[in-house]
Amino acid sequence: MLKVKISQIIILVFLSSIFISAQNYQLVWSDEFTGREINEKVWTYEIGGHGWGNEEMQYYTNRDTNIFIEDGKLIIQALKEDYLGKKYTSARIKTQNKKIFMYGKIEAKIKLPYGKGMWPAFWMLGKNFSSVGWPACGEIDIMEMIGGTNNDNKVYGTIHWEHSGQHADFGGNYKLSTGIFADGFHTFSVEWTPKLIKWFVNGHLFHTVDITPSELSEFQQDFFIILNVAVGGTWPGSPDGSTVFPQRMEVDYVRVYQDASKFPTVNLLTPINNENYNEYDDIIITASIESAKETKKVEFYQDELKIGETSIEPFSMCWRNISSGNYKIKAVAETIDGYLGESEVVNISIGSGAEQYSYAGRPIKIPGIIEAENFDVGGNGISYKDITTGNEGALYRINEGVDIETCFDEYGEYNIGWTAEGEWITYTVDVKNTAEYELTARVASESSGGSFSIEIDNVSVATNISVPNTGDWQTWTSVTTNISLTKGIHKLRFVVNSGGFNLNRFEIYEPNTLPKISLIAPLGGEIFKSNSVQEILWEQLKINEITIGLSTDGGSNWSFLVKDLDARYGFYRWAVPEVMSEKCLIMIVDANLTSINDVTSVFTIDNVNAIEDENPKIGNEFSLLQNYPNPFNPSTKISYTIPNTTSGFNMSIITLKVYDILGNEIITLVNKQQRAGNYNVEFDGRDLPSGIYYYILKTDNFSQTRKMILMK
Repeated sequence: MLKVKISQIIILVFLSSIFISAQNYQLVWSDEFTGREINEKVWTYEIGGHGWGNEEMQYYTNRDTNIFIEDGKLIIQALKEDYLGKKYTSARIKTQNKKIFMYGKIEAKIKLPYGKGMWPAFWMLGKNFSSVGWPACGEIDIMEMIGGTNNDNKVYGTIHWEHSGQHADFGGNYKLSTGIFADGFHTFSVEWTPKLIKWFVNGHLFHTVDITPSELSEFQQDFFIILNVAVGGTWPGSPDGSTVFPQRMEVDYVRVYQDASKFPTVNLLTPINNENYNEYDDIIITASIESAKETKKVEFYQDELKIGETSIEPFSMCWRNISSGNYKIKAVAETIDGYLGESEVVNISIGSGAEQYSYAGRPIKIPGIIEAENFDVGGNGISYKDITTGNEGALYRINEGVDIETCFDEYGEYNIGWTAEGEWITYTVDVKNTAEYELTARVASESSGGSFSIEIDNVSVATNISVPNTGDWQTWTSVTTNISLTKGIHKLRFVVNSGGFNLNRFEIYEPNTLPKISLIAPLGGEIFKSNSVQEILWEQLKINEITIGLSTDGGSNWSFLVKDLDARYGFYRWAVPEVMSEKCLIMIVDANLTSINDVTSVFTIDNVNAIEDENPKIGNEFSLLQNYPNPFNPSTKISYTIPNTTSGFNMSIITLKVYDILGNEIITLVNKQQRAGNYNVEFDGRDLPSGIYYYILKTDNFSQTRKMILMK
């Protein structure tokens, strides 16, 4: 697309005669333009009228008169109008810094404009454009057309690069046998490998370039995609009296495919398909990855909801305390060079089944956040009521009847739209404390707005909360109301009183709640074996990202275990380093405000896990070890040592008791005389609720207390 007046050098680019096997292409990304708005998480508007290096005559805008979605297609519309010193307006969007690709098949289905001075383009620039400039970044023009008589039926495919400090290019063209490109839709694509770039129109090959020469190294890197319609310029010339306005480029889709051999193969080892578990069981999800490149991370999903991730082998997570229901589990692996692979879905059932249950597998915790799209499973008339058929937005949970689309609010990926009077959505929630709460809803409306009510267990707690006209379906604002909630599990229902607005999420907190984070595990006192894999667990309020640090010298020096980790999932698996220290600490910090943090008590990293040592030596002092495993469900092992005395035979009266967090005694595990030795006691918490518990070992002259976590 860039056509500057630079002296070009003529170099010979040999077409490759090397045999290349057919690529096994697999779709890795697409934009089908099925939403109501341009997806700004993918595309960035370019705005301005400075000629764009080609003496172009238009001013690029982001106005909905120049660029919009219509009937499932992206429309870029060039208008003849006076605007900020220019005679024409149009639009240009790019995926720079959002979606980048190296190699593959890049394709779009497009209906082109026509007429003198029109210059539509589907093209790419190198990722390093901002740092090295053009043409050093490289350019791949997948499709360009310069309109006008005898030109509206011809498109061009070209590469541009820098050679010895000068601009060089090489291209070909394709001409329709009948008609023009404005008559209907056509597919334009390139197939790009480390050796060749091939250009196609409607599947017909018309140009090939060998990119193996060293002077074409620009084409061995990531590129981003651009779509635009220019008006005038050095190549097409100016519009004339025959040019009709407005002119439109209509894009049905943009798709990127890559070689399937590059993708990791992902298999779920656990759980097993169609396996049944007891209600509130912990589900161990484990994936095996086969890949030519190192695995960067593995994400785990319940249906389309991400429930966790890990970057540590074995690639596993513990999905805890799951409610009755039927779930669809899968894993997605990403390699270090960005290729994704997905496992087959494994279906599991928990308990005896349920008519309605939480999409996330367990009730949503209050205080906390409810993402609107994560409503309960159950179907129309049970977990929601929607008066239209199907999912209008065709995104996320597409088999449900609730209308879901891409959300451009800073707080979420999806939102519920197309709301209408009488519709409702239900969420299973777990309220921590009986209290007055503030419910804040993120809403948007391009029409007259609307109103909603909130019900708890079919009882209204807030009525006719007004939603204003925000000016656009993706211009978001917050509306707040107060609700009274009692401790326990409830059904929260969002009821549309009058429709015409979008809903992104609810935030439900007690007034004046501040951001907070609390470590659950480790607590301190643990003995971790070097090179083992352990979990760090936490709870948080109003925190988006965290950083986790490790100290092995009591806090004098810290190293990062992970930075900017999503705080929502509440766990992080880490590989214990190969060190020996009794002064280890874990710190967890709000990534955006480091004063919000929590630190463990001291724990130990050793070459041998003392808790699992089959032949431990008897020490010279009383000691109470950290229970193992911790957290646990339903049982755990508590170990302690009674030391040798000078006689080696004296008896000690030992008591070992468990207490809840309020100090109430739960059970006496030991109350008797015992000789010197190492002892293990099993504690079973299956009849107790989740929470923090204390266990205390006492003798006449010794007492020690430790904490443990029961997580169901």
